[in-house]
Amino acid sequence: MRRGLVWLLAFGLAPSLAACAKKEDPQSSAQSQSKPDAAAGESPAAGEFERVEVTPGEPPKIEILEPGAEPRRELRFDPDAGRSVKMEMEMGMTMGMKMGVQQTPPVTTPPMVASGLLEVVEKRPNGEVATRLTLGAFEVLDDDGVDPRLVANLRTQMAGFSGMKSETTIDASGAVVAGFLEIPTGLPDNVRQTMRSMGESAGRLAVPLPSEPVGVGASWVATTVIENMGMKLVQRATYTLDALAGDTVSLSVQIEQEMAPGDFAPPGLPPGTQVDVEKMESTGKGKIEMNMREPMPRISTMDLETHMAMEIDAMGQKQSMAMDLEMGMELRIVEGAAPSP
Repeated sequence: MRRGLVWLLAFGLAPSLAACAKKEDPQSSAQSQSKPDAAAGESPAAGEFERVEVTPGEPPKIEILEPGAEPRRELRFDPDAGRSVKMEMEMGMTMGMKMGVQQTPPVTTPPMVASGLLEVVEKRPNGEVATRLTLGAFEVLDDDGVDPRLVANLRTQMAGFSGMKSETTIDASGAVVAGFLEIPTGLPDNVRQTMRSMGESAGRLAVPLPSEPVGVGASWVATTVIENMGMKLVQRATYTLDALAGDTVSLSVQIEQEMAPGDFAPPGLPPGTQVDVEKMESTGKGKIEMNMREPMPRISTMDLETHMAMEIDAMGQKQSMAMDLEMGMELRIVEGAAPSP
């Protein structure tokens, strides 16, 4: 999954996180608990969706670092036509912000769990596979250590995600060929943009695979350029093949990301506001277990740390801003996985 989603999601949730980091008197806090922040928006009318085409970017550039031990073989996705799996994605984050000289305390979100159904809708003779993802519930779980205002605001924001659909076509190496999204209408701009980016990323669940045969111990680097809303993010993902048994593959991954300096237009900003990114660095690591005959990894875990510095120009008033983000994410098949070897 594209990790550019992390920062887009963080910006989408930033207003709620920032509001809950502020100190308030008991009366206003009690009022906030009973009424979610208006900035979060309201849920759209049921059944109203718009179709958004996904323009595939350049496929990842893959470089073999080590071919691994013999025997070696090509790794290719070959999910069974008609296969469907129920999946869950669980995430949590801690974000700290600094505006000028004012430092806000780090805020931790409650666990958020999205469920969905991923189906193989078409398998073509050239090896391309079309999959359809339909999101079910997007739950924000209760957590005794989290401000109830944040829980309420996040539940309001995430309510519109239920029912979102994406359809993606990938080739046997995991590269995206085409796709589209169906997202609810009537959402606030920040939630809509976050949902669009999340849907695009969810459509890219496949691991980029090398074309050369590899064996246990092999490693390769996949370099991907992610462009969205003026953001140009270069990601280097280094994969190591830890185990290979039949169609089951176990991988370790190390992530490095850098954002090219320049203007960035995150969702939710007032008109006329410009964001100039001065620095952005991100590192992470994770584990992946997948079966080549399934449409997504059986389980994938990722921990990311990101540091970002920027300058915000709002109607001629300039303000420096720094954000530190720690995010943990787990993607898993909960029903429909193939038997283990």
